[in-house]
Amino acid sequence: MAGLATLLAASPDVHACFSERFQSWARGTEPNTCARNEALTAFEMGAPIEDLVVAIARSEHFAVRTSTAP
Repeated sequence: MAGLATLLAASPDVHACFSERFQSWARGTEPNTCARNEALTAFEMGAPIEDLVVAIARSEHFAVRTSTAP
């Protein structure tokens, strides 16, 4: 099992997927391309998860929400 965790931690695809899913949870909506790229840039491979949390919280996309018509 430890080998699987190491493989997953080293995967850029897993890294991007985690970042996107965490953003969706934190914002309550799917991240747009700009927000996704900003978080991925701040949350580099091997960085602690706290870096992702800070990047999302500091982003304009987190602080400013636009309404969508039903």
